[in-house]
Amino acid sequence: MCIIPPRSPLGAAETILNVKSSLSASQSHASQCRTGHAFIGEYYARFVPTEDPSCACGIFAQTREHVLRDCDYFEPHRHILYDFEPQFSISDLTGTAEGITALSEFLKVSGAYRKGVPRHGEDYLPVL
Repeated sequence: MCIIPPRSPLGAAETILNVKSSLSASQSHASQCRTGHAFIGEYYARFVPTEDPSCACGIFAQTREHVLRDCDYFEPHRHILYDFEPQFSISDLTGTAEGITALSEFLKVSGAYRKGVPRHGEDYLPVL
């Protein structure tokens, strides 16, 4: 005889909430980076057109690649990514366990992908 546990009225939503609450903020931001659903200009341009898509460094369109590779704003913390792999690829960074660990650490210390990271011309100090 097979006993099926009772379903929660929330179903899958409850499962997602339980998983999300067990993730650290940096792991959550790494997931956002991997999926492209994050608080960066690239996302805003597509889903929240009322938000400014520019980067704090002044470039018009803030993208995942720009944040991870090029943005001067996040340069002080980029050594974390280069320690993972000196010529890191975005796919290795977002698709391997070691890459995701490095990505999570970079996001944690840099403040990248957090809501409230400033747009061009604003001052910002990440809250750690």
